[in-house]
Amino acid sequence: MSQLISELGSNDDTDINTEELPLQYSKSVIAAIQEIVPGEDPFDSPDFNAVDYINERFPAEQSLHLLDEVLEEMRVKLSLVENETQQLVRQLAINSQIGQDSLQSAEESIRQLSARFQEIKVTSGESEQRVRAITRDIRQLDTGKRNLTTSINTLNHLQMLTEGVDKIRSMMAARQYGELAPLLQGVLNVMQHLSRYTHIPQVKQLSDQVLQNQKELEQQILADFRSSTASLATPSYQLAEACLVANVLDKNVRRSIMELVVEHQLAEYRAVFAGSERDGWLTCVDLRRKWFLRAAVEFDRTLAQMFPPGWKVPARLAYSFCRLTHEQLTQAMALRTADIDSTAILQAHRLLSDMESLIIQKYGTSFTYEDLLDNSNEKLPKPSDVSPRSPVSATSSAGRFTPRSEDSSVAASNSNAGEDSQPPPAAAPSPYDGAITSCFLPYLHIHLNTLDKRLGEQIERFMSAVKSYSFDRVEEEESNVMPCCGELFTLYKNMLVEYLRVSQQGYGLPNLIAIFQRRLREFATRVLREALPQASQQGFGTLPKDMKDISAIISQVQSLLVREGGESLRLSSEEEVRKVCSVLVSAEYCAHMTNKLQAKLLEKWQLAPKSIPDPDAPRKVLAASASSAISSAPSNISLAAEEELFHAVLSQCILLLVGHVESLCDGYLASIPKLNWLLEQTGDQSSYVSQLSAHLSTTVPLVRYHLHTSRKHFTRFCDKLAAGICIKFTQQVYRCRPINSIGCEQLLLDCHALKAVLLHMPVMASKVIRDPPVSYTRMVTKSLARPELVLQVVMGEYSSPMQLVEKSIRLMPDLSLADFQKVLELRGIKDKAPLLESYRQRTSVESDASATTINSTTTTTNTTNTATVASPEHELSRIAKLEKMLKARRLI
Repeated sequence: MSQLISELGSNDDTDINTEELPLQYSKSVIAAIQEIVPGEDPFDSPDFNAVDYINERFPAEQSLHLLDEVLEEMRVKLSLVENETQQLVRQLAINSQIGQDSLQSAEESIRQLSARFQEIKVTSGESEQRVRAITRDIRQLDTGKRNLTTSINTLNHLQMLTEGVDKIRSMMAARQYGELAPLLQGVLNVMQHLSRYTHIPQVKQLSDQVLQNQKELEQQILADFRSSTASLATPSYQLAEACLVANVLDKNVRRSIMELVVEHQLAEYRAVFAGSERDGWLTCVDLRRKWFLRAAVEFDRTLAQMFPPGWKVPARLAYSFCRLTHEQLTQAMALRTADIDSTAILQAHRLLSDMESLIIQKYGTSFTYEDLLDNSNEKLPKPSDVSPRSPVSATSSAGRFTPRSEDSSVAASNSNAGEDSQPPPAAAPSPYDGAITSCFLPYLHIHLNTLDKRLGEQIERFMSAVKSYSFDRVEEEESNVMPCCGELFTLYKNMLVEYLRVSQQGYGLPNLIAIFQRRLREFATRVLREALPQASQQGFGTLPKDMKDISAIISQVQSLLVREGGESLRLSSEEEVRKVCSVLVSAEYCAHMTNKLQAKLLEKWQLAPKSIPDPDAPRKVLAASASSAISSAPSNISLAAEEELFHAVLSQCILLLVGHVESLCDGYLASIPKLNWLLEQTGDQSSYVSQLSAHLSTTVPLVRYHLHTSRKHFTRFCDKLAAGICIKFTQQVYRCRPINSIGCEQLLLDCHALKAVLLHMPVMASKVIRDPPVSYTRMVTKSLARPELVLQVVMGEYSSPMQLVEKSIRLMPDLSLADFQKVLELRGIKDKAPLLESYRQRTSVESDASATTINSTTTTTNTTNTATVASPEHELSRIAKLEKMLKARRLI
């Protein structure tokens, strides 16, 4: 073995210096080498162990005969490795020489390239100097050319200005306005070019001459118009050319010319229809309309052709007519305030509104507030102060007025909405909209007083009609709402539409809402409630005369709904039942319509103007005194109180119906304590249950028939009726003394039968059988659970009085001390004081314990009850026997 190691370690090759080669590498280097050049030779492993390798090759002593072959194999492998190493070393030396040669060649190339760069840099610097010299010369030439061109143009402009000033003077003297207009425009353009040279005396002198010519020209044109306007009946060619010159001059000239023309056209109108004249009153509004239509058509036919289209003189004439009409009507109404009535206002407003619509149809699309601001220094109304009018069709031909149909325009807009889903852009407000009719806004209180009076008279007629109204039986498909309800809200709708038209789409709307509120309260209390049978009026009290204390009215109505212990109201006939049902349905309809009316009023209030449109200061002064009649907007525009009042009347109707049915049931329920409850055996249900069922099957279907349009309130009626019957039945059960256990079983049987009757009550004699509402079933079951539990406690057998207390607490944890005393009275116990004291102590202890831990108390109570009940098998057998008997009779 030692010989093999020595031969493996020997190396006679002197060409390789093994001391200079790294014989040890790190594990990471060896792992990387094996990953690149994988091999299975154990000598390549970093964990190679010579002893382990020899033991592996020679595991036993008998394998040593292969020693020579292994040595020969190792020699051959070592020779191959040495040869490969020598080749790699030689190749490395060759590659090192080649790399050095390449590096020297690259360094030489870099030195040559650097020298070439230096040569290029010097050449480019020389070229840049030559280019700078060339461009400097070119810039000098360009500057000289530009200065020369500017000088020539300036001299030409100066020559043109000099000649133009002279020509303007000669043309002004000859009034050659047609040739003067383009010349003046050209001179003004030249002056704009020479504005930089006004510091030069010659240019300054020419500029002053141009300004002086403009002023003289303005005065001359205005003088020509003043001298010709009075006798102007046909278009003047000279004045038409003068308008072209004025179009070049300052805009104040155009405004002055238009004021002269408009003032001349409206001179006759101003004199004839002044506020103090007979024709200036509201009844002569139609004469104003006819005068304007005639004057507008005549002006369009003659003088309108004399002015440039951009001036829009016909539109300005129409606007001035509207403003003058507004001033005159305002003055007339201020002088004759006592003669103003609602009829005159409505008639005048209708005619003037139609005239505004005609003007908007002809000029509204081309004449806006911007046109007024462009040529006027007067104060104009803001677009937000004028209520928008519905879009107007502009299909009328020029020079003719075509009446506008609101219905057709609305229909057209609806049809177009189907074709284009995108909403049309909002139309710009027109200065004509409300320009005349806004004069009536300070006098809206007169119209409001008329509306209030009309509503009051109508309610009086409703009151008279209701007294003689016949509440006949209606068919199922018909509604039994009182006709006056529909008439009232139709009248409200018409009044709202009329007021919105008169009040510029809702100015002063809160005042109308206040009237609506007061009249709705009057209708609810003086019409609907007065229609109820006279027996229901008892205890209602006197209504406030001014009808303003709405809370007092509601509290008085609702006081009828909370009466306890009073005598039940009974309706005398079927007609009174129909009357109450009709009032109930009518109150529901009124509450619904009041809610819709409130939504509509809020919508209109949001769009309504909050101040009087004010096109000019004089109009504001005239309207200031009368506008005090229009009160400010209330903080809360709501009809919720009136809607609640209708609901109160509705609840009173339900109370009347419930009281009527209950009053007929009282006799049957009152007979319960009068029966003998010391029975020896149970039988069928008692006679009072059958009589009660027969009565309900007669009266309830009648109520359901007349409330066929209001199933929700019929359900309320059934809830209240069933709750009242259950309460009275429970009270009568406490009065059934003396009673034995068999009597308790009979009462329990009657209780189940009554529950079946009440559960079936909503669908009695109905063609359509449907299950009662879950809430109704739950209410009936819960209401009759108390007498059932009381009877179970009373009929039980106890070995000690404390068992009675424990069972009462277990079955009825919420049983009061007074009710427990009634249970003891049913049991016939004479000495009740100890049991009452024990019950009081137990309930107080258990209430304190339940406040800390409810679950533990419940568990303790159940355990105690189980331990203290005597003879549980006997009691359970009695209850099971009773339930079996009830099921046999199909009562449960």
